[in-house]
Amino acid sequence: MEKNTIAIVTDGSAILGLGNQGPLAALPVMEAKAVLFKELAGLNAVPLVLNTQKPNEIVKIIKAISSSFGGINIEDIAAPNCFLIKEKLKKELDIPVFHDDQYGTAIAVLAGLINAAKVAKKDLKNQNNYFWSWSGWNSNRPNFFINLEPKTWNGNCCFSWAD
Repeated sequence: MEKNTIAIVTDGSAILGLGNQGPLAALPVMEAKAVLFKELAGLNAVPLVLNTQKPNEIVKIIKAISSSFGGINIEDIAAPNCFLIKEKLKKELDIPVFHDDQYGTAIAVLAGLINAAKVAKKDLKNQNNYFWSWSGWNSNRPNFFINLEPKTWNGNCCFSWAD
């Protein structure tokens, strides 16, 4: 395979809107993600649904196949396992490891914030920014927002349950 090929890896433990439905239920989501990689970035992507939800097993499998790929995209793996897996892989692999639920959301929020500031003719460096989240992106927010050098940025985790 070429180094412009990404592995999209999931265990199906956190399928958006569905929760833990297992790897087979996650396959259509991973296939759709592969199409997005191809159409929007020109990257080939291979969906890999793993029949385990044990972080050490997932890391071992990804490490074993990593030489076939230019990058690893971790997708729809529940917290805290997703963070453990990402951190281990980043330390042990020499290819990019991307956690979509964490980085993807942070990038989208950052883009929205930048564009809102442009529309409002505001300088982000002079603004107080507050974020409320109970998600993977919240743990990575500082890495994306630190370069904006805003006056302040504060975040809290909150959650609610719906009946």
